[in-house]
Amino acid sequence: MSISAGPTAPPTVLFVVGNGLRALDVIHPVQMRGYLTLEISTSMTAFSVLENYEIDLAIVDLDTCDGLDGPRMATEIAANWPDVPMIVCAGSARTMQKCPIHCDA
Repeated sequence: MSISAGPTAPPTVLFVVGNGLRALDVIHPVQMRGYLTLEISTSMTAFSVLENYEIDLAIVDLDTCDGLDGPRMATEIAANWPDVPMIVCAGSARTMQKCPIHCDA
């Protein structure tokens, strides 16, 4: 199943946001550039969306607040959907320092 309206539909960006990321500050500029955006606030919903829809990019806030912390959620996404590019961000430097995810160039 795809949420795309057709072959000319814009790329879809999945935002998994918690308390730290100021969602509107990040999502609005992406929308203004023509991307379709989905804002999700729980890890289970994010996993369901990734399983059922074509996602072109996932942006994950490390400050998620639904029981599965952001680093673990980002690790799960990378393991289960390796073809989905991911940006991991946080609302604070302290959160980023705790992140166990390492990127290969």
